[in-house]
Amino acid sequence: MPPGEVEARALLELLSLVKPRKRRGLLLVGEGEQVSEVARSLGSPARSAFSRLRRGRRRLTTVLKRRAHGGVPAALSGPAPQGPDSLG
Repeated sequence: MPPGEVEARALLELLSLVKPRKRRGLLLVGEGEQVSEVARSLGSPARSAFSRLRRGRRRLTTVLKRRAHGGVPAALSGPAPQGPDSLG
């Protein structure tokens, strides 16, 4: 499997640990959407979208820190993404 596929698979597995509504916001921002567009896509006010993004980034940061300290299953042992800020 090419390295890019391993990194993408690891990132998707890490994202699966984030609640669905927060994960959708992170993915949309990662694709270049503005928060106002994310809010519209989620059917929520912009403040709610900001809040979900903040909590989603926090959760992803926690997961990445645990992974860095060996707390995430070996199936996720590919290279770590640069961090939640690289998603948006």
